[in-house]
Amino acid sequence: MIKFSVVIPVYNKVEFIENTLDSVFSQTYPHFEVIAVNDGSTDGSLTILEKYKAKGLNIINQENQGVSVARNVGIDLAQNEYIALIDADDIWLTSHLEEHAKSIKKFPDNPIFTNHYDIKWNSNIIKSAKFNLDESDQNIRSIYDYFKASLNDNLIWTSAVCFKRSTFQSLDGFNPSYTTGQDLDLWIKFALKFSVVYNPKTTMIYHKGIVNSLSKNEYNEVRYDLFSSYLKEEQENQDLSLYLDQKRYGLALRTKAKNNLSLFKKTYTLINIGKLNFKQKLLLSLPVFILKPLHHLRDYLVQKEWFLKLTR
Repeated sequence: MIKFSVVIPVYNKVEFIENTLDSVFSQTYPHFEVIAVNDGSTDGSLTILEKYKAKGLNIINQENQGVSVARNVGIDLAQNEYIALIDADDIWLTSHLEEHAKSIKKFPDNPIFTNHYDIKWNSNIIKSAKFNLDESDQNIRSIYDYFKASLNDNLIWTSAVCFKRSTFQSLDGFNPSYTTGQDLDLWIKFALKFSVVYNPKTTMIYHKGIVNSLSKNEYNEVRYDLFSSYLKEEQENQDLSLYLDQKRYGLALRTKAKNNLSLFKKTYTLINIGKLNFKQKLLLSLPVFILKPLHHLRDYLVQKEWFLKLTR
């Protein structure tokens, strides 16, 4: 029998955690345990977690050490081989674990699985994630080039993924030194060694949240370290190089718009500019005094939904 351990890192998610837990405990597939790692929350999240003890929620309390440590701790304590992650502000549809079980039965030797997901940009707009795949193929299948498939949205998203605990541990888990992008780093490590089983059934809603949230605008030095950590592997994998160039492009644009020119220059030198499209090259060439208001304009258009209607 396939059994899952669901791991939820929680830090100050009082506004969202109840909906997340309700979605987990509403699964049609019954064989799972749920572990919530309270990473030093100060906003009342723990009070809500304790309400779910009667449903079988296992709560682990620790001082605030970051999401990587919280996830690693939860997975270390898991009783089952298959780990399903969900962040404390995302939502599973009721069939999420059932669809993972279907994928595992079809590809029992594979160590990592992902379901299709939607992206909640704001309270009014939810859009389907876009992958570089044949969308007409609705079969559960093995994807051998994760990086090519992820040139739009990432094929693997943290709250949509399931993996074998033993393989996760062999890859040393989430890297605590990355205060952002630790999940992206782990999926790269998986994809360099294994194919990814993709289930086109949509079973998760990723809450993208506020445009100017901390996780999206800080830690740019950490992002640079991450995006420059696979230079050796990129020499042997052109799709990985292109995938990371898209990430580096976004970082370069962000740092230039914020007038962090030293980090912009470091990032820019790593990009194969010839692989960027005309629009990307143009934006990177703009002076800061033009790029900065364009950056703010984009955020405004996203909030007003116009940007998403035009680009998604």
